[in-house]
Amino acid sequence: MAILEPKAGFNSASSSLFQGVMYFNRVKLSENTVREIADWLQCGLECWIHKLRGTMYFLPKKDDPYFDPDQWKEVLLALEGNENEFLVFQMMDNSHSLQVMQGFIWSLQDGFERNELEKTLKGSNPFHHFNLMVEVSDLGEAWSNYRFDAHMDWVKSQVKCYELVH
Repeated sequence: MAILEPKAGFNSASSSLFQGVMYFNRVKLSENTVREIADWLQCGLECWIHKLRGTMYFLPKKDDPYFDPDQWKEVLLALEGNENEFLVFQMMDNSHSLQVMQGFIWSLQDGFERNELEKTLKGSNPFHHFNLMVEVSDLGEAWSNYRFDAHMDWVKSQVKCYELVH
C-alpha cells in the first residue's frame, strides 16, 4: 500500500505554473513530485492527491483483473466517498503507450534495429515484442530514459488539464 504525506516544504497556492513548480488548487507539485508520480504510473499504479492536504495515494486501477481490494483496503477507505477531494493521475492508455514506442523508434537512426522495432508494432502483441526486442538489444537504457521522459510529459499534461478546469 502506498500512502505518502506531503514532504517538508509543502506549501499551498492558487492555480498557476511558476518556475518549474506546478500549483493547482492548493497543492504544490515540485519537479520531484512529478517525477515520483511518473515513476508510480510507469509501474502501473494510479496516483490520487488530496487537493488541500497534498496526501498522495497510489493504487492499481480497480478494473485491473489482478486488483485485490483486500490488499488496498486502507487506501480505498481513505478515498471512499471523498473522490471529489482528489486529483487523479491516470496511467497511459494503450494508444498513448503505442505513440511513445513509435516516438522512440523515430528517434533512432535508420538501420536494422529501427526497422525491426517498426515491424514489432505492426504485428500481433506489439507491446510484448517491442519490449522483448529492446531487452535483448543495446537500446534498453535509451528506451528506459525515453519512456520515463514521456511519462513525465504525461503527468505534466494532466496537471495542465487540471489547471484549466479548476
